[in-house]
Amino acid sequence: MDDSDGDGVTDDVDACFTQDIAWPVTATGCYPVDVPPSLNVHLAPLNNSTLGDTVQIEWSLEDADGDNANVSISLVFSGQSTPPLASCSGTVLVSEIQSCEWDIPADLAPYFIAGATYDIIASVETGNRSPASATGDRILVLVSGVALPEKADATSEMSEAEVGQSAIFVGLIGLLLGALVARWNRSRSRVNDQLEIIAAPFQERHKNEGAVALDEESPP
Repeated sequence: MDDSDGDGVTDDVDACFTQDIAWPVTATGCYPVDVPPSLNVHLAPLNNSTLGDTVQIEWSLEDADGDNANVSISLVFSGQSTPPLASCSGTVLVSEIQSCEWDIPADLAPYFIAGATYDIIASVETGNRSPASATGDRILVLVSGVALPEKADATSEMSEAEVGQSAIFVGLIGLLLGALVARWNRSRSRVNDQLEIIAAPFQERHKNEGAVALDEESPP
């Protein structure tokens, strides 16, 4: 019997044409269906609550076909998936309970905003790399609409003051560099003006001297 795609399943029962024979197929000649992994949340803050000084999330992987997953748990601005303000990630091989813990505001990225609301999301990517895998990350919202604790407000205000001072310093440096560049351009312009006056006759005179020297070296 013929086996047109070379996957080891004869054409009379082969339901799929598989181009990459490096991956196993089922008895009907098709790649196994990849069941996208998901998460079971065991511990997390409540929706629309204020976070404590320590945030803990406990979860486990739900992986029906056992091909593992890459999982990232992140604190993000509400309604967005990036950039993360805090995260923990890794490849999960078992269905045991996993844990993420953040200290607020110590573990937050410096661009957090004290008065904003945040979501805690999970990015889940299957470990299956076959041509039939469920490609791309699944974004799961675990907790929505949470606020930072009051402790973060003071830190945010200090950061804003420091950012303002840094901006003034950078602005002054920019003005100084601009003045130096402008002065250099003016000096260069004056030199170029002098070269335009002096260089042309000099070059012409040099050409003439070369011509005379050449004539003198030529035989009579």
